[in-house]
Amino acid sequence: MSNRAHRVIEIKYAASSSFDLGHDKKLFRFLDNEMEITDQLNTHGSGMVNIPVDKLKQAVKMAEKLELNEDTVKQLQQDVAFAIKHHNEFVLYDCF
Repeated sequence: MSNRAHRVIEIKYAASSSFDLGHDKKLFRFLDNEMEITDQLNTHGSGMVNIPVDKLKQAVKMAEKLELNEDTVKQLQQDVAFAIKHHNEFVLYDCF
């Protein structure tokens, strides 16, 4: 099987990060239990991950239990709204 490498021309990031995997530990555990997020990250905890919109919505509903601060909840809500507006079922995050 062949895997071709393509040159990346442009990657655009949102103005601020949505969450911090090192700080939002309960969110990280939730995502790992739900979709094994660690399998998508390298050994340093970095990499690109696709998180389903429904998992983000669920995390927002569980904000208190996951100990998410107000800014994180607001950003996750914006991420969900952006995905829905663009007819995406996932949000792509680059974790570094």
